[in-house]
Amino acid sequence: MSSPRRDISFRDRTVLVTGASSGIGRETALAFAAAGSNVILVARGAKALAEVATSVRKLGAKAMAIPTDVTKGPGVAACFAKAARRFGAIDIVVNNAGVMIPSKVEDIREADLRTMLDVNLFGALHVMQQAVKIMRRQGHGHIVNVASLAGRRGFSPLGGYCATKFALVGMTEALRLELGGDDIHVSL
Repeated sequence: MSSPRRDISFRDRTVLVTGASSGIGRETALAFAAAGSNVILVARGAKALAEVATSVRKLGAKAMAIPTDVTKGPGVAACFAKAARRFGAIDIVVNNAGVMIPSKVEDIREADLRTMLDVNLFGALHVMQQAVKIMRRQGHGHIVNVASLAGRRGFSPLGGYCATKFALVGMTEALRLELGGDDIHVSL
């Protein structure tokens, strides 16, 4: 006997996607738009975000582009405040912003590792903290942190990147435990 299937509808949900100007973030935003969600697009590049917003609207969904550097905590807080004023609730946050600077461990430049840590770990932390604040107020939500197989296993020449994603995996698992009694779900 199989478990009952629970259909999930994303229609009329509000989804905030970081790193939404290209790659996985862009495609995630477009997929949610195609499913009928309102989409809040977050990344540093205003022009690229505007282009994605146009694509989202062509799919019949509402879009809001908020140029934001996730490494700046006050900017992330302002981004969430703008999004909440416009849409009320933020049902899903896809924490996707990331950077990868390949290098062998023996050759990693400290500045490159700090850049990856700032975006991949501290940026993700800023987004998670704001998401939790809003989701606690509204009584529900789902945070999806985009990690990588590199967050479970080391690869060369990606030692620094792997380290940042390992850290994100650990933080995600800890947040999931911390929110165990709330109707806020955390996925990796």
